[in-house]
Amino acid sequence: MAKLARLMSPDLPQYIEPARLADNAESLKGTLGIDNMQRLLTIVDNRDALITFHLSFSRNEEEDVVVIDGGFSTELAVHCQRCLEPMVIRLEKVIRIAWGADMTDVGSLAADTEPLEVSENRIALTDLIEDEVLLGLPMSPAHSPEECPATELLQELQVSRENPFAVLKNLKTDKQ
Repeated sequence: MAKLARLMSPDLPQYIEPARLADNAESLKGTLGIDNMQRLLTIVDNRDALITFHLSFSRNEEEDVVVIDGGFSTELAVHCQRCLEPMVIRLEKVIRIAWGADMTDVGSLAADTEPLEVSENRIALTDLIEDEVLLGLPMSPAHSPEECPATELLQELQVSRENPFAVLKNLKTDKQ
């Protein structure tokens, strides 16, 4: 059980030291706004979106790394890449990160663990969460085909074209 659970966003630190948090078996829980997440703001339309997250810190003694377990959930307004109309996507992602100075030999880590080699002992909490949200975004967000306004238009535009090599077929049969 975690010794410390930070529940309210004003209590969240700007920077976290995962090694210290792991040594104390601490956890963080809260909500962050995306208004200071510049990379995410270039992708989404709703600058007032909130990301709810929870993180717990522990040590993997065999590898001498800090393991960060948790997850996040959020709703983001993006543009459908099929019809270019606005849409809302709900993201929920499990976070499992192995944090360490030397991540060259991480053989005993679980397959679902992302190794993160670091040179400093701290990281900005918003950067960590922003990175995970960016990794969780679909490469090309789109409405489901049933809901997308462009689906009908795309079906109309799909005209059956004659094979451009059909002319060669006719040339071959004319000479015989």
